[in-house]
Amino acid sequence: MEQCNPADLATFPQRMRTWFLEVMKELSGLTEEQGGLDEEEREFEKLAEAETKPWRRPLHWKFFNMDIAPNDFHLSESELMPMRAQLLPMEPCTDAFIASCDTNDDDLISIVEWGTCMGLNEEEILY
Repeated sequence: MEQCNPADLATFPQRMRTWFLEVMKELSGLTEEQGGLDEEEREFEKLAEAETKPWRRPLHWKFFNMDIAPNDFHLSESELMPMRAQLLPMEPCTDAFIASCDTNDDDLISIVEWGTCMGLNEEEILY
């Protein structure tokens, strides 16, 4: 597997933001039965289109979709595992990036750590 270099790690948040935005847009075109967004998520996606940072809401959407067991505004290793498994074959910086987001070293990524790591200011983080 390819090694993570500093330049790739520095641009990782931008790639993630773009990916989440594109996935959310694509899913908005599908029905719920097809695996698309539900009504609330569709509204969230529409709001994102009008924002200065259209990727802000998709970042939150992805976080809240992963924060399931328990739903506590923190992502555990097991909650991050499905995303990690998808990204790792294409993104050698996945593990380094996830580790860098856990700024307090508690083995959890809070919504604030997630947002900050992805390039949001704390006041832009929805919680």
